[in-house]
Amino acid sequence: MTTVAPVRDSARIRLTAGVLAAPLFLLVSAVQLPFNPGLDLTEHAFSYLSIGPTGPLQQANFVLMGLAHIVAATALVRALTGRTAYAAAALLAAHGLGQVVAGLFTLDPSNGFPAGAPPGLPQTVTTHGHLHGLGFGLSIVSWWRCSSCWPAGSRGAGAASRAASEPTARKPAWPGAVPARRPRWWSRRLA
Repeated sequence: MTTVAPVRDSARIRLTAGVLAAPLFLLVSAVQLPFNPGLDLTEHAFSYLSIGPTGPLQQANFVLMGLAHIVAATALVRALTGRTAYAAAALLAAHGLGQVVAGLFTLDPSNGFPAGAPPGLPQTVTTHGHLHGLGFGLSIVSWWRCSSCWPAGSRGAGAASRAASEPTARKPAWPGAVPARRPRWWSRRLA
């Protein structure tokens, strides 16, 4: 069973950085929306901001969130005891690494963004696009598994965070977040 150990101030600061990373990521992403004409959140993920006019800001946003989660993972080992402490820390660090990779490599222009990009998905995906997708996949799967390290009824909000993240991990939140090839039924279902 996982229990919470007493935490030193330095570990508390690192854990706080990890807790604040995601809300700050969302805030910085939301602030960029008015400066990216043509970006529609029903069609495009926040990753599309990295290829728009505010691209460097969004790339830094991804990298800083990832680094904050890696730093938090170093404190998580000290904050938890039991057999899941190392697993949770490794998965949180993998999530952070995925965010850093997604920030360093941009996805390919598609779905009409930025202006002049072809509608729909690109015919070929560049190395940058593949690496961005790999980082995103590593990040989502690691986050989902990390949130399942806390069994229901244990101290903390692991069960609630897993329940909140499960719909995102199982299906895309918006059409722009699907893999390179959509199933045939996809366009009929959305029409």
